[in-house]
Amino acid sequence: MFSIEEMLQQARRDERRLTATLTCLSGRAMGKVYRLTDGTAVVGRSELAFIQIEDDGISRRHAEVTHVDGAWVLKDLGSTNGTMHNGVRVTEPVVLKDGDRIRLGPTTALRFDFQDELEEQMQSRLYDMATRDPLTGAYNRRFFHDRLGAEWAWAIRHRRPCTLVAMDIDHFKQINDTYGHAAGDEVLKTLVGVVLRTIRKEDLFARVGGEEFTLLARATTLAEGLVLGERVRSAVERQVFSADGHVIGVTLSLGVATSADPSVETPDHLLMRADEWLYAAKQNGRNRVEYAR
Repeated sequence: MFSIEEMLQQARRDERRLTATLTCLSGRAMGKVYRLTDGTAVVGRSELAFIQIEDDGISRRHAEVTHVDGAWVLKDLGSTNGTMHNGVRVTEPVVLKDGDRIRLGPTTALRFDFQDELEEQMQSRLYDMATRDPLTGAYNRRFFHDRLGAEWAWAIRHRRPCTLVAMDIDHFKQINDTYGHAAGDEVLKTLVGVVLRTIRKEDLFARVGGEEFTLLARATTLAEGLVLGERVRSAVERQVFSADGHVIGVTLSLGVATSADPSVETPDHLLMRADEWLYAAKQNGRNRVEYAR
């Protein structure tokens, strides 16, 4: 049962067509906004959770938020590290109010809000600005390194390999010098579009330097990573790149490394191995995929 005041607040929210949201205030998903729909939203590390947050202190099914009789109710699901609501541990269902704070485990904090469409779009835009490269729309270097740690932990926890593909546009400086930096920017944007259409939705693709990119593939063996790398290389080679009426030939060199490699003991080692094989691809003629044989 809910008080008359709570029901009146809900009615006023309905009049303004507000949407219930959870905004991540800390942890690896900081800044991300999750829209809540009617029904139950499970929050946890599980891939089956409606809101998946890959922080180690969060249980697979940590908590749930349910729409009940016009209100949103928070419930802990027997999590290992507990759920806090406004600083108090949740031991029984709690009705959420606008602005309430929720802490899941030691590092992840969420804020429950009712937002109109404009506010929601603004929050999503701010998150994109913090995590994506403004020119190409690929994830940025900072986000990639944050996610690499989480993916490494996932691989260890599930005893499944992750594969990293380091890639670099061949002779990119020559493209800039010949056609201009505006043409170079068009090449970068077109290339990112090609790669995003080629990879899986769950693969993480980031721009980590001027013409340098990384692709992180979860639960992917070395053999599968090589197939993925070759698919990307081939798609880029076939793509027609153009700027100001000029057709520009673009190719990629790629290096592939896997967490299953006995010499790879940390995320930094994984990056180093992929970079080593990227360098080998350039040394061996470019427009190719190299790996530990």
